[in-house]
Amino acid sequence: MKRNFFKDFSRFAKLCGKESRMLFTIAFLEGIISGALGTIFQAQALKYIIAYFIDKQSNALANAFIMIVLTVLVGFVFRPVLDYFGNVIVSKIIASLRIRLYEHLTKLPASYFAGTHSGDIAARINGDVDAFAGACYTIRSFIESIIPAIVLMPYLLVLDIRMALIIGLVGLAFLILTAKVIEPLRIRQKKIRSEIAKMSVSATDGIMGFQVIKSNNLEEKFSNSFKEHAGTLLNTERDFARVNAIVGFFNIFTWCAGEAFIAIFGLVFVLKSTLAVTNLAALVSAGRSVIGIFTDFSSLPVQLQQAFAGVDRVQELCDIEPEPERYPISGNFEDCGISVKNLSFSYNKETKVLNNISINAKRGKTIALVGDSGSGKTTLIKILAGIYCADEGEITVLGRPLGDYTLDEYRKKIAYVPQNAYIFDGSIEENISYGREGASLNEIKLAAQKSNAELFILQKPAQYDTPVGERGIKLSGGERQRIAIARAILKNSEILLLDEATSSLDSESELAIQETLDSLIQQHTSVVVAHRLSTIINADCIYMMQKGKIIGFGKHEQLLDSCIKYRELYYRLFASKEGQSK
Repeated sequence: MKRNFFKDFSRFAKLCGKESRMLFTIAFLEGIISGALGTIFQAQALKYIIAYFIDKQSNALANAFIMIVLTVLVGFVFRPVLDYFGNVIVSKIIASLRIRLYEHLTKLPASYFAGTHSGDIAARINGDVDAFAGACYTIRSFIESIIPAIVLMPYLLVLDIRMALIIGLVGLAFLILTAKVIEPLRIRQKKIRSEIAKMSVSATDGIMGFQVIKSNNLEEKFSNSFKEHAGTLLNTERDFARVNAIVGFFNIFTWCAGEAFIAIFGLVFVLKSTLAVTNLAALVSAGRSVIGIFTDFSSLPVQLQQAFAGVDRVQELCDIEPEPERYPISGNFEDCGISVKNLSFSYNKETKVLNNISINAKRGKTIALVGDSGSGKTTLIKILAGIYCADEGEITVLGRPLGDYTLDEYRKKIAYVPQNAYIFDGSIEENISYGREGASLNEIKLAAQKSNAELFILQKPAQYDTPVGERGIKLSGGERQRIAIARAILKNSEILLLDEATSSLDSESELAIQETLDSLIQQHTSVVVAHRLSTIINADCIYMMQKGKIIGFGKHEQLLDSCIKYRELYYRLFASKEGQSK
């Protein structure tokens, strides 16, 4: 695909944000002062020195000394200072970009995270942003090369028009030759970035799934998968290196050819007495710098191909639409806790996971969702939690249509405990505190007591300051779930959504916490995906789900009489435990 440099440059500047002007200004000053003026001062110094020895000009040494001082000032004062500020600006751009990317990620819809591997996301935030940093430095070099070339050509023309044209034509010829070989580099570099992301995905799977890998002797399988990605990456990088080597050959050829042309034609003009030796000295000095600039400039497109590949992947992430401020879901103003009418939903916009769902929970009442695995219970809970947006239907929450709330407002009214709650790397106290920002330690401890989490917390050496590890790996499944329940208790929202919240608990822990959950459920409008018979029987209304549809609803005794599937489920899962549950 043919690239548009100006479009790429515009996208790059937009991603840089407000710091882009400062970056370009610094690069412009570096090009003028360090590139052009430094070269001119150096060439003039050499010209004056030769003039002193050949023409015995009395003021030549003084002028040479001034030029040398100016050259030193440029090289040892202005250049380091400008370089420092340029690096600081790049660091600010990268820090700001990482923050903006992360904030953008937090606003993306759940469908993006469901369809994108965490390893690929991490690669974009880390590796591709690092590549973007490379783009910043490359753009600086690009500007620093253009400016001296523009400024030095008039200087060369003043010294000798013929030599200036020779130098310019050599550089132009080289640029044309290079342009023919750099286009494939963009594709190869983007493939390299893609393969690095795949390696990150493979490595993430190997790390996060280490228990499954070890228990099933899958080390060799996953190792081979990683080796395959590494091999593909190696081949792509080798291909890139081959093309890059061709460009490198042209760089060396142009440098040598430029030096040879300057020397040969300059000597010819001197022998014909049409070029002064002093001007030849200045041309040799400045011409070497100009050829060097053309050489650097010709390699910059290669570097830009690499840099813009990173920009592409960063831009792809930025182009993903964030979730809206409000879900476009209608409803009415009936006095209810939660009312759902004719709701349908599909993950891929083709196969419906939920089809024409209608449920109703009055304020302060509890409804239970039951059904076999895959019936749509968890999906419905996630929609009610504001994680996914329904495709069709109406949702009314606490007397207002769902679309009347901003997502931020709505989610504050919801306390949601999933089947497998995520535990963040940090302390137990920090993890519970995520339920409500600004909660005091006493409030956190009270929530832990109510969730029966304090029993195991106080047994830890550091108690509430105990580090839990990544994804709570230092805790048992039951301990992680009790922390999640403590979060919900701390949040104390008007609506409680429980998706088999005690399924990870052992019988003893479940019995200990069930009384608290029963009390919690009674104090809120609750929607519960239940596996415990007492919770189902005590619900104000039970909805039996099958293949994304409601096939029956009512109280427990009613459903036993009216719904065959509920009766089958009851006898299969609960009948043997009924006496014990009661």
